[in-house]
Amino acid sequence: MKYSEMVKGIRYIVTHESDNSFFLLNDTIYICKDNEVYNCNSSSWLKPEDMVKSEKGLEVKVDINSLINERFVLIKQLGIINKMIKEGVETESL
Repeated sequence: MKYSEMVKGIRYIVTHESDNSFFLLNDTIYICKDNEVYNCNSSSWLKPEDMVKSEKGLEVKVDINSLINERFVLIKQLGIINKMIKEGVETESL
């Protein structure tokens, strides 16, 4: 998968280093809300306009483990929200 196909907020693992070596094999990266790219391994940010230099050669895959963990957290939060809604509805009907 190429940089242009990445989705904001989803973590990716680098499977092929960028030609300028800014992104290295197995780095974990994601696109932030402001379109900057964050490299979790080197704790560095890259502005969108600078990605032109750094995306050449870069290939990534979705970090499935990160998605599984995020799904678990969201399901747990949804259970709490549903409980609060149910309790709120019961309280309002009294």
